[in-house]
Amino acid sequence: MRRLLVLLLLVLWAPTLALAEDEKAPAKPKVDPSVAAFFENVAEASRTKDRKIVAGYFDTQAMAKAIAEAGYLSVFPERQREAIRARLAPALGASLTRNEMIDPFVRYQIRSVAEGAGKDRLAVYAWTWDADGLLSKVRWHLVKRGASWAIYDLEDLEFGFGVLSNVGIGLLEASQGIPEAWRGLGAKFTRAKELLSSGDIDDAYEVLIELQALALPDQFMSLVQVLLGATCMWRGELDEALEQLDALAEIRSDVPVEYYCRAVIGNLQGEHEAALRAALRYVELLDADPDIEVERGIALYGLDRKTEALPVLTRVVNQEPTSAEGLAYFALCLPPQRRGELAGRFARLADPVIDHREIGETFIEHGAPDLLRLFAGFLEKARPGHYDVAFYEGQAFWQEEKYEQAALRFEVAQTRLFAAPADERPEDPDVVQTYVDAVLDAWLEAGESIRAYAGTVDPAHALDYIGDHLLYGADDAKPLRTFLAHVRANPPKKGAELAALRLRFYAGGADVIEAKYAEAIRSLQPLHAEVEKATEADRDDDDLESLLWDVEDRLVRALARAKRFDDALKLATHIDDRDEDLTYVALVHVLRGTVDEAVEAISIMLESGASPDEFLDDEDMAEPLKGPAYAALRKKMQDG
Repeated sequence: MRRLLVLLLLVLWAPTLALAEDEKAPAKPKVDPSVAAFFENVAEASRTKDRKIVAGYFDTQAMAKAIAEAGYLSVFPERQREAIRARLAPALGASLTRNEMIDPFVRYQIRSVAEGAGKDRLAVYAWTWDADGLLSKVRWHLVKRGASWAIYDLEDLEFGFGVLSNVGIGLLEASQGIPEAWRGLGAKFTRAKELLSSGDIDDAYEVLIELQALALPDQFMSLVQVLLGATCMWRGELDEALEQLDALAEIRSDVPVEYYCRAVIGNLQGEHEAALRAALRYVELLDADPDIEVERGIALYGLDRKTEALPVLTRVVNQEPTSAEGLAYFALCLPPQRRGELAGRFARLADPVIDHREIGETFIEHGAPDLLRLFAGFLEKARPGHYDVAFYEGQAFWQEEKYEQAALRFEVAQTRLFAAPADERPEDPDVVQTYVDAVLDAWLEAGESIRAYAGTVDPAHALDYIGDHLLYGADDAKPLRTFLAHVRANPPKKGAELAALRLRFYAGGADVIEAKYAEAIRSLQPLHAEVEKATEADRDDDDLESLLWDVEDRLVRALARAKRFDDALKLATHIDDRDEDLTYVALVHVLRGTVDEAVEAISIMLESGASPDEFLDDEDMAEPLKGPAYAALRKKMQDG
């Protein structure tokens, strides 16, 4: 999620470090002296906070013309458009003096200058910083006015909105005969942007979906599409994000945010060629700023073009030493003989507590044990005794398949984590769980289930975790039975009642492994009745519900393997009636050899969105489904 929220983060400027000859930042654009003088004057005017002075730097006639060119007057009857356009300039002039159009800035940097949409027009991409050091990225659309320049639009590159698009929304609302649902459009757009700025991604998504449903004219729908594309990306719904961006591209292809999002999504999906194309298009439209250069560097790294990625990522970390993501991929591309410089780079992180996790996770994802150890050493100096020092050391051992050593370091990490003050632990409980599960995973890989149980801080969870590991896919029940005997002698103190039910379930599962189906059925049937009754009494207990599914899974399979097909089908139908899921009905028919019924059940499940792998990889269905009787079904699955 951290990467998906990068567009919402404000980045602080930092001085550029000395660069190697092949790693120099892109040359600064040639800026006409009149443009530089214009920015100096606007900066001074913005600090006066005198709206009349600031308004003087806008050209309202050019604004009115651009509004007409953008099609914002098309919502009015043709006979009215010229009259409205004639009144626009005075109205805009009055509005400019009532609103703060330019946030005061004390420093600016012109990143790129391009010809604008017409004669004597420029599109100037500039960064500006306020007195607190906060950065804004805006494309200034300028028109020649005498020997100097004037503004006719300011385009916020975070959301793809400009002054003119906001005026266009206001004009749409003011026009006669529009659908009633279009009233209040400006307030909805404002609400969506406010929610995005505050990080309320899900609420913003709901507002934007409402806007999308209004079937607005293209020039307004493009504003919705760009926001929806970015929002879906931040929500992790990458395919939907691409659909929204494709819809945007059908309307216009000059929105930089679209290509930033495509670059991020391409890298997240492993489509690095697509990511690289998008990054280059962004640069073509705007500038090689650090955000897009990170994505370009990741794409090149993903394409195994490290020698090309390194200069790109070097520019990133020199321009923004606090870029954790840029630094992580820079380190991955750095030749081993140059890793000595990483300690100094790591020391420039703004906040090791926040930034180190992104770097560590990147090293874990890409299997870099040497970098994990190096980074753990840095972290130990920055935050002595921090739980992630031991965690990264454990991950390094894990990647080298030294599982016992990994487990011992993970145990240290787990102990430190739970001893740390609450405000120093990860807020997300799922993240905390990864530290607990790392201990279990490492000991299990080392073949030490009892050590895993002994080393955990959560025995009830460990019972489920280890029990599942020893049950599913096993062809020998002895390790499971040995583990169950140990747990019976050392039961969890917390959740003892549920643990007792779990122990009975795993014992029945061990019988299934050993093909003792009659014994399994005798133990699992009364357990099923007991757990189902308890679940009905407390439908909010997720642990009981999970146990019910587990018991039913083993019981259906035991009945079917024992060739008690009528009983198996009765239970499978009961499950289907409750859960609207024909998987177990299909399983019984496959094992029974009733092909037509099996094909019908599987086909219904596929049509409702089930994955073919759910059947083709099933422990009981996989082999029968390879037979000639199911050839047509297999082809249907393969064809999608």
